[in-house]
Amino acid sequence: MAAVVTLAGKDLVLLWRDRAALFWVFLFPVAVAVLFGSMFGGGAKGTAALPLMAIDRDNSQASRAFLKTLEKSPAVKLQIAGDETIGAAAVRRGQVVGFLVLKPGLEKALSGKGGTEPALELRADPSRRAEIGMLRGLLAEAAVDNIVLPQPMELVPGLRSAAGVPSSPKIDVVVVEAAADRPRTAFEFSFPSGMVWGLIGCVATFALSMVRERQAGTFLRLRAAPLSRAEILAGKALACWLACIAELLLLLALGVLFFGMRPGGAGVLAAAFAASSIGFVGLMMLLSQCGRGEVAVASAGWAVMLVMAMFGGAMMPYFLMPEWMQQLGELSPVRWAILSLEGALWRGLSWREMARPCLNLVGLGAVSFALGVMILRRRAL
Repeated sequence: MAAVVTLAGKDLVLLWRDRAALFWVFLFPVAVAVLFGSMFGGGAKGTAALPLMAIDRDNSQASRAFLKTLEKSPAVKLQIAGDETIGAAAVRRGQVVGFLVLKPGLEKALSGKGGTEPALELRADPSRRAEIGMLRGLLAEAAVDNIVLPQPMELVPGLRSAAGVPSSPKIDVVVVEAAADRPRTAFEFSFPSGMVWGLIGCVATFALSMVRERQAGTFLRLRAAPLSRAEILAGKALACWLACIAELLLLLALGVLFFGMRPGGAGVLAAAFAASSIGFVGLMMLLSQCGRGEVAVASAGWAVMLVMAMFGGAMMPYFLMPEWMQQLGELSPVRWAILSLEGALWRGLSWREMARPCLNLVGLGAVSFALGVMILRRRAL
């Protein structure tokens, strides 16, 4: 029994001496608890408003009042577009949930004199079904608030449901896909997230391998050979990058062969794969320096990557997050990897539209790699 107690005490002392491991074991869970509490009501002001773009083709007093009602809603972040192509492009790039077209005849529809044609058309991002459902309800509520009553009844409060007056206008919301022939299957929605989780697995594996090699003295033996530090690190980065590419190609092949996926152009797809892999290679280098021991790096690595996945939209829909959390998500390579992979697989983004997520991935990867190398230089390699 004394030996067991001694061994347990030894492990606790080692844990106490490893400040990084101590943080991830005791302090990080507290931070996560506070974070989730802030997200789901513990101090947050609610979820972020749904981004919506609209264009007024009716150009009537009723349509302007309808838009003002939407602008006042805390659940909607409304932008007015001057051209339909701008709204369609914003939907395709995933910048807004939908593009609302107020068609000619909206005023008649609100007064109950419209025909059978829909007066509202919502061209929505097909990957954001939950948000589309919320938008439908918000649009219906705004329409009800702007019903044009007969003149005698307008002066009498509480008569919106009076006999002979419709309680809601006959307005249909038409959901139009972001691209005419895409997405073809539900798996084109899910595979980008699956690919990102594969990249996270590659990061964890190679980060731990660097720690093991450092502890086993492999790095010291490599330094004794005619190799520079840059060559050693470049070899490790190249191996991780190739593993990431192989993982992406494997999932792509499975999706095409067995799940009906038909990706877009090979060039755009190659750019998304290369940029995503670069971003996560840089993350691997930084996380491999989050502790001196294997336990510390494993704890820190998975903790950081889970938070990045959560902020990046791989664990929950973006519209459920507070606005401050969405802004922090801009720093997560998970967010940009998902956007670039979606753009290449089913959104049909052009080279120009792919530039932002790909460049952000490369930039985040370069900064993370540089930080990891700076930390490594302060230690014995």
